[in-house]
This record gives sequence, C-alpha cells and structure tokens, in this order.
Amino acid sequence: ALIPPGYVSSQNQKARTPDKGEMWHHLLVKTTSSLWSDLAAIQESELDILNSGNNKNNTAMNCDEDEDDEDGNDHDTEINKPSYDEMLKSFETIRRTV
Repeated sequence: ALIPPGYVSSQNQKARTPDKGEMWHHLLVKTTSSLWSDLAAIQESELDILNSGNNKNNTAMNCDEDEDDEDGNDHDTEINKPSYDEMLKSFETIRRTV
C-alpha cells in the first residue's frame, strides 16, 4: 500500500497526519493510475480477440480459396464474410450495451 507524501517522515521527526488535500490527491493519483492500467489491459485483450478472429477468418478463406465442387461452382463467393471493420463495429456495439 502506498503511503501519502508526508505521512511518515525521517526517524528524527514525528510522523504527521496528511491533510485532506494530500489524502484526496494521493487517492486520486492511485485510482487514476489503476484505472488507466485496467483500461490498457482491457483494450489489449479486446484487440487480441479481434485480431485472433480476423486471423482465423483469413486462414479459413485462404485454405480452400481455389477449391470448387464437383460441378465447378465456387461456393466461397456465396458466403458473406464480415470484414474486419464490420466485426469491430459489431464488437463495439455489443460492448456499449453490456
């Protein structure tokens, strides 16, 4: 646990109690840095999820890119695969509603 500045001084001096301003400042700094850290971790996780989905879609699309069925029909052209931007918009919409 972090101790607010001035709470404990050197051994030769008495410890003093921080005033309200110092306590609020300390709490605000600690909370803000914690929130920024959490936000960065969440954002990184979301990007990892989106990139993972995008990579899987690209791999799936490339696997049988040139394969046609027995009649010579290319069924990949019939499938509407979402673009990365569409997936991102969808994910952001879901996140806002939760």
